[in-house]
Amino acid sequence: MENRIYFLARLFKNKLIRFKIQTMQPSIEFIDHDQISAEKWNQCVNKSVLGIPQLCYAQYDYLNEISDHSWGALVVYNENRDYYLNVMPLPYKKKWGLIHYVYQPYFCQQLGVFGQLTTLTIEDFLQAIPKRFLRIHLNIHDGIGIPRKGQKRTNYILPPPHIPTQTFNKDALKNLRKLHKHDIEYAPTANYIEILHIYDNAWGEQVGFEWFNDYACFEKALEAIDSSRIYGVIAREKSKNEILGGAIFLHSGDIDTFGQVHSSTHRLHYVCGGAVNSGREMGVVHGIIEHICLQFPDSIIDFEGSNIPSVAKFYQKFGPIDEPYYAININYRLL
Repeated sequence: MENRIYFLARLFKNKLIRFKIQTMQPSIEFIDHDQISAEKWNQCVNKSVLGIPQLCYAQYDYLNEISDHSWGALVVYNENRDYYLNVMPLPYKKKWGLIHYVYQPYFCQQLGVFGQLTTLTIEDFLQAIPKRFLRIHLNIHDGIGIPRKGQKRTNYILPPPHIPTQTFNKDALKNLRKLHKHDIEYAPTANYIEILHIYDNAWGEQVGFEWFNDYACFEKALEAIDSSRIYGVIAREKSKNEILGGAIFLHSGDIDTFGQVHSSTHRLHYVCGGAVNSGREMGVVHGIIEHICLQFPDSIIDFEGSNIPSVAKFYQKFGPIDEPYYAININYRLL
């Protein structure tokens, strides 16, 4: 009898403990962007913890412009509600002025949950999205878990250190040897519009972009963030003073006041780029990637766009590894 009472007492105690753990889970709240403190937001996003990345796309100023000031967020406060433990940005639009839906903006490859390590799961956050959003399309990282209905997307990154002669394949090295016969310079630039024109001419029709509507928010986002977080580069044949191509990279991770990067958290995102016809014939994008590898030998190079088979095949020349993200598509009502 005593053993039975002891067993029942232990069972009740264990259930009570589990109940307390469940009820002590921090709550997730939705707030609109005009209620968010930019300072507290960036402090949360820039927390450097294992598994949860620091992404340039989640920085307040960039997010505010790339979403055209139409976004909210799921927020987990600390006990005193004086800072954010976790945030999950939700860019949204309205259809017919009534129907709200969450979407992934252009030039913003992935988002997700940022901040501290948490006992909450990605499913907890997805279920906390207000039901007024009748459609959800988001690309998210897997820092706090893989979403149950997420569709895996390929994303190639090139880990440091970068030694092109050791990591690039034979085809890439062959193209670079031919390219090196030309007198080409790779010059940093803040003329991002020029690069956007190159990108639009090279890829705009294929990706379905319309000049300038689909680039306007990106231009504003580049103007809003600190210039130290952008690396624009133009490839030019010096003898002819001819522009061959260009690219825009964004910095994620720690950058100090002197513009120095910290390799433990730093990566460069290849957000957009391309070549003019003559540059394409010369294979100048190979040269741009080599330039970035030599310029930032200890940083992660994030190629992005790797889910397009032809683009993925090109990036595979440089010896990358796959760091997937996940696409979320939820429809509560057919729009």
